[in-house]
Amino acid sequence: KSLSLKNDNLSPHQRAMTLCNIGIAHHKMRNYEESDRNFNEALSIQADFNGGLNQATLAAVKCKFACMLYTRKLYLRAYNMFREAASLRSVEASVFVDQCGSYAESSRRNLMKAERPPAPTKNISAHKP
Repeated sequence: KSLSLKNDNLSPHQRAMTLCNIGIAHHKMRNYEESDRNFNEALSIQADFNGGLNQATLAAVKCKFACMLYTRKLYLRAYNMFREAASLRSVEASVFVDQCGSYAESSRRNLMKAERPPAPTKNISAHKP
């Protein structure tokens, strides 16, 4: 399917993944507001359809959104999104659950580095011989 939502016959999965792909495209163009809007719309599909998205689709969207946040160094948001994706326990989502768990840990470590104050430096002055 093309990156279009004009076809009303799309399943919730197809609609969510199309919005996810549009979000990735906007991210690559550095249009971050539009990227976030598309990812958030993809995540809102779960409430709009009977039964919503299956666990694997939901995990995929959350994991891809978290990756986009991570590349923008939004480590706290990425960490939370990776954790949400990793918490989806189902057989169909197991691939993303494992992947997102390790990405969440990487985000956590980067977040800790960002919050850590810089190490003090010794005042080294040049001495004339």
